[in-house]
Amino acid sequence: MKLRRELETRAYDAVQNAKGRKELPVQNLISFLKKSDQNEVLKTSCPSGIKTVRLDQLLPKFMYDKLTEGIEKFNQNMQGFISEHATLYGVESRTSCPLRVTRDDQSLQSLSHAGLYPCGEGAGYAGGITSAACDGIRCADKIFETLLSGG
Repeated sequence: MKLRRELETRAYDAVQNAKGRKELPVQNLISFLKKSDQNEVLKTSCPSGIKTVRLDQLLPKFMYDKLTEGIEKFNQNMQGFISEHATLYGVESRTSCPLRVTRDDQSLQSLSHAGLYPCGEGAGYAGGITSAACDGIRCADKIFETLLSGG
């Protein structure tokens, strides 16, 4: 938690120092890998806007090294992944719920509270936007089935 807060503070401060307010901090991938000040990024449709910053300077060395290693390995399998057109957005530091609200495998209802359908990331049944949406649809389908059967 301490590291997460520190990363978020660094990112926020970097945006503020770049004369921003609520924009997302971004860096060109090549600039990130080379630890370069040259940081031209493509136009974006990000609703909050963007501010170019040195993400490579915001991250602790161990994190930067692992990200660089992973990006380079990924590029070996997906040639062209490392490109002057690629932009990194950061810092995404939130995590999924560490707890799971237990539910019945068939009805998807809470084991302790009938009629409650714990679902998505907050209940511990998803790890991102898409899987949370899919889990929500599963629960909605179960609720619909229950209502149709008069339950």
